[in-house]
Amino acid sequence: TDQIDEDKLQLAKDFLAYGKLTYEAGVRIWTELGFDPIVMDVYDDPELTKPLPYFHNEDVFSMIKQMQPSLAPEYLGPQYADALAIIGSATCYDILEGGVPPAEALASLKEQLASME
Repeated sequence: TDQIDEDKLQLAKDFLAYGKLTYEAGVRIWTELGFDPIVMDVYDDPELTKPLPYFHNEDVFSMIKQMQPSLAPEYLGPQYADALAIIGSATCYDILEGGVPPAEALASLKEQLASME
């Protein structure tokens, strides 16, 4: 990003690494945010395998762990950020508030993205 002072860049990188890549962060990403952590060495941590009341007290993370090898990676193409910006600023509004049919709003999104290439 170009939105940070150069002298603070390493601190930002270190913070992100701590917040995403440490064992403790991996556990907290699951227990507090409900996202599966990218740090795979936490997959057997007892905090991740606790039964969850919202899922009939099943151990949900064990199933996620079993499925992990067969999950396709998420592809964020070069226009991902642009697409999100247009969806957030126009497409959703057009559909929900403007009454534009979803197919038409998505076609407009596609045209806008094509004009940015």
